[in-house]
This record gives sequence, C-alpha cells and structure tokens, in this order.
Amino acid sequence: MCVESEINRNTEKLLLDTVNLGRLSHAVLLESSGAEERYALAKRLAAALVCGGDKRPCGVCPHCVKSDAESHPDILVFSGGETARSFSVDLVREIRTKAFVMPNEAERKVFILRNAGSMSAQAQNALLKILEEPPGFVTFILECASKSMMLGTVLSRAAVYTLGGEKNSSVSAEKLLTAREAAAAMCAALAKNDAVSLLKSTAVFEKDKELFRLSLPELVPLLRSALTFKYGVAASDTPGEVKALGERVPASRLLSMIDTVNGCAESVKRNANLNLMIAKLCADLI
Repeated sequence: MCVESEINRNTEKLLLDTVNLGRLSHAVLLESSGAEERYALAKRLAAALVCGGDKRPCGVCPHCVKSDAESHPDILVFSGGETARSFSVDLVREIRTKAFVMPNEAERKVFILRNAGSMSAQAQNALLKILEEPPGFVTFILECASKSMMLGTVLSRAAVYTLGGEKNSSVSAEKLLTAREAAAAMCAALAKNDAVSLLKSTAVFEKDKELFRLSLPELVPLLRSALTFKYGVAASDTPGEVKALGERVPASRLLSMIDTVNGCAESVKRNANLNLMIAKLCADLI
C-alpha cells in the first residue's frame, strides 16, 4: 500500500470526522502537488457539509446525489488558471457577493476555490475580508499546490491540511474535539470578561503544549463567529457562549482578540515557553 495514499485517507477521515462532530473551520486549505486529489477531497468534503444524513456524507440523500452529480446549487466551484494572478480580484468580489446569499436547499453553502494559489495579492486581500467576517452558513474550501503561494494573513484564517504530509494524520478526531472544547471554554470565559475564569479555562493546557497548539486555531473561528453574530449574519445554531461574547464585547475588541490569538499561535510555532505563553495570552485577552 502506498504510504502517501494511506496518509491521505487518514486526512480525509480526520476531515469527515470533524464535519460529523460539527467542528470544521469555516475555511479550509488543502495543499498538495496533485490537483486531482485535492479537488476530489474538496468535493467529498463539500458533499459532507451539505449532506442531510446522520453519517455524512451518507451517499444516498438528495443532497449527496446532487453532490455526486456536481449539480448541487449550494456547492459553488470557482477556479483560477495555472498561471500566476489568473484567479482575478473580480472573481473574488463575485464570491464575496454570493457568500451573503442564503443557501438554496442545504443548511450550508460551500465554496470550492480551485488553484487558489493563482490569486494575486490583491485578490487574496479581497478574499481576506470575507474570511474575517463570513456568514455563519458559509464554508470555504481552498485548494492549491502549496500554502507558500498564499498570504500569511489568509493562512491564519484557515485550517491547513497537507495531503501526503504526516502532520494531520497524527492528530485524532478525539484530540481535535478536546481542543475545540477547550477553545469553547475559553470563549465562555471571555464572554464573562473575568480573568479568573479565563485562567481556569486554560488549566487543561498544563503540560500539554500540543493541546494548546491545536486549541488556538479553534478559538479564532469562535471569535469571528461572535463578530458576525454582532452584525446579525451568524447561523441559527451559533453556540451560546459565542452569542454572549458577541453581545458583550465591542467589535474592535473582538478583532484585537483575533490578532492576539493568532500572535500566540505564532509563538507556539517558535517553541516558546508554555506557561509564559498562557499567562501572556490571558493578560492580553482580558
């Protein structure tokens, strides 16, 4: 069995498990050298997101049938060419406009952006605006040959999965769920605007730097959801802690929190001291 194929299956399983747990990020980036494998996974992930069955994608519901036929009205595919800057800013502006239109049939609307690496810097900056404050019913699936083709600001707002890489296959769905539960606890503490509650919510990270690393990218979408809730464009199933945060914290402060968490995530990559990072994060967030 090809090791790379096995890793890709593990990555697909992780993504689908995450969908079924209701924990997938609002933006996902798939990177690999194989365009067809990226697109195949993007289509399967999109099918799972619009599926009406219990185990998604079920393969038999009307949504899955239309997804397989590539005719589902709530799965929209946009593509750039192979050359640089062929994914134009005008196309991104069209995507932004369509993103605020409610789904036709499913509960979610999915945008697959093929060859996203062919976006110009101007196009990526235009996309950044919708990634920062997306409607709660929208998921973006970007795919490109390498994440190095994307701006750091875009990457910080998406969950990156490398097909053929070992990093994602080593993270279980259970570990990811624990990270998302930890992020939700932090969000609830932030809604209380209480330093003691926030410190208590970070106790789970003691001696578990990997959990801390995984939880930070999960906290960012919750903060963004609080921001979209404040503007009245969040999904009906928005968690209570996110609603509370959106109601009680000004938009400017939420944006500052997002930058703080992203900055902390960069510190984790540099292998900074865990206790110092947690203490600074709490101090900067409250």
